[in-house]
Amino acid sequence: MMFIMIYVNARAIILRGEFPNLEILIQERDRENEPDYYELPGGQINEFEAIFEALRREVKEETGLDLIEVEKEDLEIKSTGSFVVQAVKPFTLYQTLEGPIDSFGAHFKCRAHGALLANGDCTKNPKWVPWDVLKEMLKDEKKYSPIDIVALKMFIRELENKNML
Repeated sequence: MMFIMIYVNARAIILRGEFPNLEILIQERDRENEPDYYELPGGQINEFEAIFEALRREVKEETGLDLIEVEKEDLEIKSTGSFVVQAVKPFTLYQTLEGPIDSFGAHFKCRAHGALLANGDCTKNPKWVPWDVLKEMLKDEKKYSPIDIVALKMFIRELENKNML
């Protein structure tokens, strides 16, 4: 039997304000022997941890913020029986197809409150970035987590289509 290690993650696109003054929280990765890049808050889901619990825990550990709203969280359904299963509607799902780590995960659009930490769990320098500035920043893909760049691009595209820019 072959054993495959796959990391399962929950990640947050944390929003502040409203369009056209919408801002997104990004932070810098701060982990020894890993590339320096911007990323979204989030990380690994522990064994049998509910995805929204993991999302809240990771955001708190990395940013100090408390999530007060997770888009579509109210649509969550849990079943019971020999298994307890959670079904959710994330903003995006991602899967790594190549690279050093095999991972699968979900991004959720969120709102939060609290004071930002200067340094969190393997992160530093969180900052709020206006969506249009972030759009320009995303042109240099090498500065961003490969896991988050696709979700951020999808978010900007959705925002522009919704507001017909």
